[in-house]
Amino acid sequence: DVDGDGLVTVSELQHFAQAMKLPPSYLQDFLTYVDRGHNNTVSFDSFMTAIRTKELALNRACQPLEPLQAGASMWQEGWQRGQWLLGLMLLQSLSGAILASYEHLIKNHIVVTLFLTMLVGAGGNAGNQSTIKVIEGMASGEITVSWTSFVQVMQHQVGVGLFLSVLMTLAGFLRVLLTNGLTRLRDGSEGWELTVTGLYNCIAISISLLFIVFFSCLFGTLLPFAMA
Repeated sequence: DVDGDGLVTVSELQHFAQAMKLPPSYLQDFLTYVDRGHNNTVSFDSFMTAIRTKELALNRACQPLEPLQAGASMWQEGWQRGQWLLGLMLLQSLSGAILASYEHLIKNHIVVTLFLTMLVGAGGNAGNQSTIKVIEGMASGEITVSWTSFVQVMQHQVGVGLFLSVLMTLAGFLRVLLTNGLTRLRDGSEGWELTVTGLYNCIAISISLLFIVFFSCLFGTLLPFAMA
């Protein structure tokens, strides 16, 4: 409220956003949230109430675990963290059930197990990066807990996910090629050759890596918004 009239106008909000180095989307999201009369002017009290409300929502988004009390025992901390670990372990057991349903396929194509850790690790790392990126944006105010901001972030992460998935696919293809795709020449002479089976292995693992990394980026972006 620069002029002290008890009202906050769009120009004053723009000045505030520029001073705080906030993106234009933040101003639009805030106006949609607080300007219910659509007159591009809000009272200063309503402005402060909206700021406090959005801060509380941001704190909930960035603190999925209940904070431990000062002096909490190791048993309290262990139980609090253990609940999450047990839940995650139950979810991970689903992957074991899925693998069991393809037991015959895995027996005939043992190469899948050789690169399973690479596939799982790449997906986990890509998802963690997206989640941390969104949480950092929420903490700094660059990303708001709103539908408009969610759509913008998801659109951005679709592009990032495509780039990362293609990059990891090329790297994964090269790794499978060098470690499993090439075999010694059958006549015993010095050299290597790419067999049809080796080529299929490279393609299958690479395509799996493509989808795993891409969807991990999307789900990693979705998680902070869902918890908010």
